[in-house]
Amino acid sequence: METNVCGWFEIPVADMDRAIGFYEKVLGLKVERNKMETIDMAVFPHRPNGYGTGGALVYNPEFYRPSMEGSLVYLSSGSGVLKDDQKLVESLGGEVLIPPRQISPDHGSMMIVKDLEGNRVAIHSNE
Repeated sequence: METNVCGWFEIPVADMDRAIGFYEKVLGLKVERNKMETIDMAVFPHRPNGYGTGGALVYNPEFYRPSMEGSLVYLSSGSGVLKDDQKLVESLGGEVLIPPRQISPDHGSMMIVKDLEGNRVAIHSNE
């Protein structure tokens, strides 16, 4: 059975409303917020058992802390044009750490940004 090695990802946040606003605008999508007893999650749209993987923004100060270190999550561009995404990230108060650049002709382009929570994430496009 073929499967992606990544089954789920979680991006820590300090302010869920702020994080939702940032990611919904940058990625051009809506998240589904689920508040549970000790954790607040905003789940990105995904197809269980489909191509790619699912993930969420997560708030729980005991277990999750935004960070510029550690794993790097690649998210798919909302517009498909990283220069447009770069302008949007900057207009929302995010910081572009590595501007859009080609990975290779076969693998598209990427940029790395610092979100409003202090996380380092990559945005990928097939452009």
